[in-house]
Amino acid sequence: MSSVIWIFLGLPSAIAVAGPGPAHPQGLGPQTLWSTPAHIILPPELEDGELPEWQKVLSAYIKELAQESPSNSSEDLGDVLKLGALRAPDVATAVTKLERLVEEATLQYLQTSLTDRGAEGALRRVHISVASSWVKLNSDQYDLPHVHPKVAFAGSLYLDCDICGIYLQDPRTPAGMAEVPEALRRKLGWGELQKVHVDVGSLVLYPAWLQHAPLGSGRRREERCISFTVAVQLKELREPPADEL
Repeated sequence: MSSVIWIFLGLPSAIAVAGPGPAHPQGLGPQTLWSTPAHIILPPELEDGELPEWQKVLSAYIKELAQESPSNSSEDLGDVLKLGALRAPDVATAVTKLERLVEEATLQYLQTSLTDRGAEGALRRVHISVASSWVKLNSDQYDLPHVHPKVAFAGSLYLDCDICGIYLQDPRTPAGMAEVPEALRRKLGWGELQKVHVDVGSLVLYPAWLQHAPLGSGRRREERCISFTVAVQLKELREPPADEL
């Protein structure tokens, strides 16, 4: 059974209010606003430190892709899950397992984040799918912090890496400009980068609009990591025939 860890970007922010009322549902004093959870799915206990069989298959598949690509290629190789679905049956099965894991992780993220917010009806209609996937063939290329527009979530499955994890930037861009002593600003978390270190075999999921970059970027070492984006849509309800009304 996999375990789950939640991390949050955005610590409590102090808000001055004149008095209690419906505009201040948490009462007077510091309020927690705009917390941004990232979802980390840890692998089950690994037997003898080895990955589950389906992750080993994906790791071997990535190695094959790297061998088939030009050695000097600096481009990310896209559509790796779509391509994998057309390969040998064991690769296609492993791809399906990863897609299901991503869908389940995304649904759990939404269910946890929307608890007690009256979103039960919408959650029953939600449709989740992997929108794109890619592998980075050359880890010695630096990745600048970036976002993924027009999708809901992004993430990575770490299969083999010297430094597994990601930088996540505080989404409150002006927070880093606050005129407070540096020691206090860091304690408050205003404008700070978060380093998220994970074990091999872990999956990390986060909102696609968060600025992020891989921890191991720029290191000359073969890395095996599948990155992806996730689309979230609502299924349309079928209108019942008139005689069923």
